[in-house]
Amino acid sequence: MNGKIRFAVDYLNVMFEMNARARQGIDPTAYAATLMFLVEWGLTTEEINSANNIFWEQIDRQTLEELRVVVPRITQALKDREDDKKRLLTQLAAIADFDSDITEDEANYLRSFGELLDLRPSEINALFERGSHLAFGLRYFGSQYMANNKPKQSVIRPLK
Repeated sequence: MNGKIRFAVDYLNVMFEMNARARQGIDPTAYAATLMFLVEWGLTTEEINSANNIFWEQIDRQTLEELRVVVPRITQALKDREDDKKRLLTQLAAIADFDSDITEDEANYLRSFGELLDLRPSEINALFERGSHLAFGLRYFGSQYMANNKPKQSVIRPLK
């Protein structure tokens, strides 16, 4: 697996963990947003599909690496990339607030990640707010799309 796909699998792992911390559990629409966010990291649809398939295969085989391995790899990769650190934290915050209900567990996960990325508390708070606005925009877009298009089946689902 090349470095770009490895990063994407790690990213999916970290984001899936945030998604799982929600009060209602895994939200498939939030997972779809996570896949969409990978476009902002420079991945093609083929690369996203490949990373997604690898991620789910690792879950099925119970070979997905633990966060204690994945998180340092991501934070090290982003060490000198300020804009990417902020992008990651904004996207984590969007997934945390996707259900409009931030749990203490989600807030702690976000703060911990921000600290590992060496961001100041004021930066973490500002990025959290930006992520909250992003989540609101995605929820609004999704609800408008569903209201106007009334699809016969789910249009977004994790690929396997």
